[in-house]
Amino acid sequence: MATKRRTREQWQELVDKQAESELSVSEFCAQHALTVSNFYLWRRLMLPLSNGRIWLYTGNTDMRKQFDGLAALVQGKLGMQAHCGDWFVFINKRRTHLKVLYYYQGGYCLWSKRLEKGTFANVSDGNTKTPLNSAQLQCLIDGIYWQKGKQNRRFN
Repeated sequence: MATKRRTREQWQELVDKQAESELSVSEFCAQHALTVSNFYLWRRLMLPLSNGRIWLYTGNTDMRKQFDGLAALVQGKLGMQAHCGDWFVFINKRRTHLKVLYYYQGGYCLWSKRLEKGTFANVSDGNTKTPLNSAQLQCLIDGIYWQKGKQNRRFN
């Protein structure tokens, strides 16, 4: 089943609709053919990061890692605490998998995306971590390389 590609404005409308409805997130997502994880990510992207920042780990990440493994990677390789409110973005060596780890309301949240075809942009400035803003994160997820205006090949 092909997923429908939505714009930021469409996601904002869906997030607003769910907030106005009396449905739980899972009920709302079922009615609108959405995945719950995507809905939560977009709802979070619509909100400003309170005191947090978005960090891209530029090294290769083993995508078998889950909450604790990625949190340990944040502490060991980036020298940061994963529970500080920042978002941490990880990409595998083949650039086909992406995971976003963040801490929210007392627990870790993990969002992931796997590309069937194409790759995520290679954003490396020679450092272990690169700061991103929310627009750059969206570009990364959508396959747009904002530094050179190049879009990675995707097959939708």
